[in-house]
Amino acid sequence: MKNNNYINILIIFVIFISFSCTNNQPNKAENAVEDDSRIQISVGQFESDQMKLGELSIQPFEELVTCNGIINAPIDGIAQISARIPGIVESINYNIGRHVQAGEALCTISSSTLIAIQQDFLETSANLERLKVDFERSKALYNENIGAKKDYVSKESMYKAMFAKYQSLKMQLKQLNLSIEKIEEGDLYTTFSILSPISGYITNNNMVIGKYIEPQSQLIEIIDTDKLQLQLSVFEDDISNILPGQKVNFKLLGESVYNHHAILQSIGKTINTNSKTINCTAKIIREENYDFTNGSYVEANIIIKSNESPALPNGAIIKSENDNYILVVDQINDNTYFLRKKKVEIGNISDRFTEIKGDTNSLSNIVIQGIYNLQID
Repeated sequence: MKNNNYINILIIFVIFISFSCTNNQPNKAENAVEDDSRIQISVGQFESDQMKLGELSIQPFEELVTCNGIINAPIDGIAQISARIPGIVESINYNIGRHVQAGEALCTISSSTLIAIQQDFLETSANLERLKVDFERSKALYNENIGAKKDYVSKESMYKAMFAKYQSLKMQLKQLNLSIEKIEEGDLYTTFSILSPISGYITNNNMVIGKYIEPQSQLIEIIDTDKLQLQLSVFEDDISNILPGQKVNFKLLGESVYNHHAILQSIGKTINTNSKTINCTAKIIREENYDFTNGSYVEANIIIKSNESPALPNGAIIKSENDNYILVVDQINDNTYFLRKKKVEIGNISDRFTEIKGDTNSLSNIVIQGIYNLQID
């Protein structure tokens, strides 16, 4: 009887042990699923893919207004030069692309009109001297009540008319940069030089030796590259966000980085009905050993707000439909990295960094480089 009781107790114990082992089996499967959800990377693959671990860093982020525009010269930075009188081009001193200083002679023009003006000036000067003597004598006689008032008024008007003509011809000769003293001595000019009104680069030249030129013809264009500015076309909806003094980063056609800088100076008051944009100007910050070209197309960002936030390199962010993830190291053992995918909320994105929003205190041991070869669901 005792043996039977012993056997029954033994059977019950065995059944209990079997049942306990059966209950523990799902937990093992569950742990296996949990482990399988992680990404396993060998040390060799980690190194060959040039993967790198890092942490969040504080980076500057900017709220931008994006626009397009051109580089152009302001009204005091460009000169379109023509001759004051007709003539024939005798010599050309500079070609397109050459830099000239204000006051340098650009070309020489021979002109029969010039000779005629000098002749007229000398004849007028001689007549003025004669009329001046007659006027002063008539004035003296009139003041002594000897001469008639009519003669005095006639002499005075003739003298003043001749004086006006003399001054007019003298001003014309001065505009041609000629010496009045030399002409009055009888040493006449057969040619005159056209001088540069500003310092800058010659961007256009419409002259050839022997060409006959008219006063209304544009001969040379000069642009002062030190005064070049940005003319930006800003959409109407963005105008309320921009102010003079804001920083502007821009790039030229063919460049990938906004590595040139300017300061917003003025905001237009008229909307272009076709493009729905407003013209704004920005002063370019000069760069050493770099000359901008008038008329160049630019893409620009106007910085309207700037702040600093936790961020990760752009290469650390995994995009999946509408969500964003990063990989963090969950465990390292047996020469294997166990990576876990973690969802994050992103904000502003710069050329190099992505802003990470929300609670970032728990984020560490982040894979910040080399995840492009991983197949991640």
